[in-house]
Amino acid sequence: MDAGNDASMQLNPENILFGVMTSGRHSRTRAQAVKASWCGTEKTKCVFFSETAETAKDVQPVVVVDVGADYKSAQLKFLPALQFLRTHPDFKSGKVKWVMLVDDDSYVFVRNLMLALGQLGVGTPRYIGDVLSASVVDQLNGGPSHDFVMGGAGSLLSREALERMDLQTCIDRQNTTQWKLWQSDWMIGACAAEVGILPEMDPRFHQWYSCDGSTSARDHRFAWPVTLHPVHPTHMVDLSALRTDIRSYPRVPPQIAAILPYG
Repeated sequence: MDAGNDASMQLNPENILFGVMTSGRHSRTRAQAVKASWCGTEKTKCVFFSETAETAKDVQPVVVVDVGADYKSAQLKFLPALQFLRTHPDFKSGKVKWVMLVDDDSYVFVRNLMLALGQLGVGTPRYIGDVLSASVVDQLNGGPSHDFVMGGAGSLLSREALERMDLQTCIDRQNTTQWKLWQSDWMIGACAAEVGILPEMDPRFHQWYSCDGSTSARDHRFAWPVTLHPVHPTHMVDLSALRTDIRSYPRVPPQIAAILPYG
């Protein structure tokens, strides 16, 4: 990874903009838990994306991506969310150096993220997270076409990557052609790859498969975690209270093991 420069070492939470993908179904549980825990500080900026304006009764600010509430629609709203974040005033002003999309059951250790960004540097196109090879995913109607960052653990994009990506073309392709059963993170990976931006694996972004069961989660190696996924909404505040952000664990600590995973 690139060594951080002086500018990167001075990053603070105001330099990153989070897009939290939620829904009307989960706004009173998951989205509220996000707002009450890791995204509850004044300087941490989160924009919530939902298919319904009703979500605004539970969390703010909310952007409505009116594409429906079924599984297909849930996948199709991620690229428009990135497109909106690119038009956010703080992005346009240059204040935002990184954009990160997360699910509403993802937990972000914001301090750890800031420390990680200080090591990454700024000024180059980067697409970072828990990477999965396209070759190990069942090829459903031709997809995924490229390696991708698994969305649950967070898709981290530098502003230079987001500026380079042709998001409108990628959105039009998914909306105007037959949907290929692609998941949202496949779409992001393909859109980045089309402009020469390949995903970079960072083991501090953690996602595991719920079907692997509790043994897999408890044996999962947590080294200086930046994100955890999935996390039950009732446990997000508990994680916040543990103050685990600046510690390094060879394995998942017992306090967290007791509450993870949930499926």
